[in-house]
Amino acid sequence: MITNIKALSLELTPALNSYIREKISNLEKRLGDQADNSQINVEVGLITHHHKTGQIFRAEMNLVYRGKQLRTVAENEDMYLAVDGAKDLMMREVNKYDKRQKSIFRRGGRAIKNLFRGWRG
Repeated sequence: MITNIKALSLELTPALNSYIREKISNLEKRLGDQADNSQINVEVGLITHHHKTGQIFRAEMNLVYRGKQLRTVAENEDMYLAVDGAKDLMMREVNKYDKRQKSIFRRGGRAIKNLFRGWRG
């Protein structure tokens, strides 16, 4: 899997970089054999500097999977929780996309089977 990590308004520390790569490796296991053809762009950063209390961090993931682009965004007061949230949302999106593709394939197979049944009778 091709991985690009970009940091906005903050420094990408080695600890954060390794944490993001660890989370992406979990996603890569889920993709299986399609992981070689996939590309993921991860963008982490500080949203704004105008909040009165605390900072709000943002993690965005864009995944090109089987020719389809999947995108998730998560915001949190902790950078690591934002990365976790974006990864969890991406896993949901991948599962949803795979389920939809399997359903379309089965629907097509069912239609062809019904066509052949009609020709026999």
